[in-house]
Amino acid sequence: MYESMSRDLAPLSLSFVAIVIFVVLFTAADPMGSDDSVPPVAEAGPDRTVALGQTVAFDGSGSHDDVGIVEWEWSLSYAGAHLRFGGEYAIFTFERAGMYQVTLTVSDAAGNSDSDTFWVSVK
Repeated sequence: MYESMSRDLAPLSLSFVAIVIFVVLFTAADPMGSDDSVPPVAEAGPDRTVALGQTVAFDGSGSHDDVGIVEWEWSLSYAGAHLRFGGEYAIFTFERAGMYQVTLTVSDAAGNSDSDTFWVSVK
């Protein structure tokens, strides 16, 4: 009976070994590891002119990285406050006329980052 059980477990043992080897190899070549010295490229989009009260969509989807972006942060100064929004996409409604600089900062898992800006003219 023992001999029969060991034959039945042999394919299972080989599968386990293959999984362990895969995990070890993948971990050794971790693309999110500290060897990532290439910064991402932030793409905030073009300058815009909008009407007072119009909602503007911020789109950071043109940003890219050799491994992957893990954080998008939008920032702007508005009505005396420094505003921040997270995410690849954000929206904001401008209720005051003026020129506003919007900055997108993107970061990868290794802590590399890049920023890009665009201007919103609200009339």
